[in-house]
Amino acid sequence: MRVLMFCSQFRPVIGGAERQAELLARTLIGQGCHVEVLTVQQDPAHPLLEDAEGLRIHRFPMTDLTKRFPGVGGLGVPNLLIERVQLHRAVRRLIQDFDVFHAHIASPLVGFAQEVARAEGRPTICKIACGGRGFDFLALRRGSLLGQRIERNLVEKVDRWIAISREVHEDLSKSGVPDHRVVTIPNGIDVAAAATPRARAPARRFLCLGRLVKFDFESLLGAFQDLLAEAPDAELRIAGGGDVEGLRERLARLPSGARSISAVGFSPTAEEFAWADALIHPSRAEGMSNVLLEALAAGLPCAASDIEPNREVLGEAEAGLLFPLGNRAALHEVMRALASDGALSRRLVAAGHARVRAEYEIGVVAGRYRSLYRELVA
Repeated sequence: MRVLMFCSQFRPVIGGAERQAELLARTLIGQGCHVEVLTVQQDPAHPLLEDAEGLRIHRFPMTDLTKRFPGVGGLGVPNLLIERVQLHRAVRRLIQDFDVFHAHIASPLVGFAQEVARAEGRPTICKIACGGRGFDFLALRRGSLLGQRIERNLVEKVDRWIAISREVHEDLSKSGVPDHRVVTIPNGIDVAAAATPRARAPARRFLCLGRLVKFDFESLLGAFQDLLAEAPDAELRIAGGGDVEGLRERLARLPSGARSISAVGFSPTAEEFAWADALIHPSRAEGMSNVLLEALAAGLPCAASDIEPNREVLGEAEAGLLFPLGNRAALHEVMRALASDGALSRRLVAAGHARVRAEYEIGVVAGRYRSLYRELVA
């Protein structure tokens, strides 16, 4: 089976979606598939063709009028038309050598790329990155003058949609995608590569990790300051991408106890997990949180906002604690429980590791994709 994956950005530009795509691609290769990645050349320094430890990456330069002529209005539609020509050329150059076209995140670029794949008779798959307020189609409508037209074309033409959660499946149904063209396959995690689970109780080091823009910091910072009155040796570390300097300025305006709170920006995930006793994940919207999956696999007790994707990952609170989004008092109670109840933390570690091993092991996830590929090319 030969699979051409398309990601609008890929390594060395790395986020959660890109890490997940690379993990899936490498696992599929290990299971006997031939997988290559097509992506936009984000920087002229990035090679057009790269063999990244057995994974071939094809990059193509993309002319973007809005970046070339900043501040000039009226370039949206012409820019999309130019991007369409460039995408068609890049996909047409490769698609004859592949059986399946597998895109990640619904976007205008994916809409253009799948046109060529379908014209060449290749089945097309698109994996949705996020549901709810961050649903891919909502971003598509907001971000492009032709967004609704591209969305209609995607809904009509893509052969199979990958829903990583119940919420994404529901959003696709509401957008007019028939159920027989939606396949639910969650994100995966390499459990064997994760740290050996161990109980770290009672918790004193709390970690918040991920894209800063999606977190409810008002409740998190308030709840942690309340916790300091009971556990003055507690620490909170916030790590991830986004406006780190703005967050640090906000921390500087907090009372003196804020010295126990640090914002460190991006840093290696394994190092952050090794430092932490527990993960706090107050996200407003998710597709499926890779951070939660990785923390469960690494043996951290987890607490997350009670939104549908987090609830699903944590098994309706069997494998982690849930708190209402925006509720400072409830989040404080959750952190207090982790800071005082060692037995609770140990139970969560065991339940979390068992759940991620049973439901989200990347080998099982890749096997489901292989079954889907075979169905589409039969």
